[in-house]
Amino acid sequence: MSAEILKTIILKLNKNEYEVTVSGEPDNGTWIIDSSTKPKSMTITGVKGPNAGKTFPCIYEIKADILRVCYDLSGEKRPTEFKTTASTKLYLVTYKRKK
Repeated sequence: MSAEILKTIILKLNKNEYEVTVSGEPDNGTWIIDSSTKPKSMTITGVKGPNAGKTFPCIYEIKADILRVCYDLSGEKRPTEFKTTASTKLYLVTYKRKK
């Protein structure tokens, strides 16, 4: 994604539901975590919006006010590390908490 689009992304988490807004377009769904795995794992399921009906395995880490997530946008396999290349469907993103 371009730097301009990345600046428009807003993530809201409430209990086990999420809302991501990208350029004003909402995407809503649920998330389930498993903090016992290394790295910690999460499963995202889209409910409304462009990802409705899709499931994304991912890994995450939280440090202070930073949430870092690596998603497999193909939905096939949970990533094993926080990195991606152009030839994959892995998406690595860092969210910073607004105060």
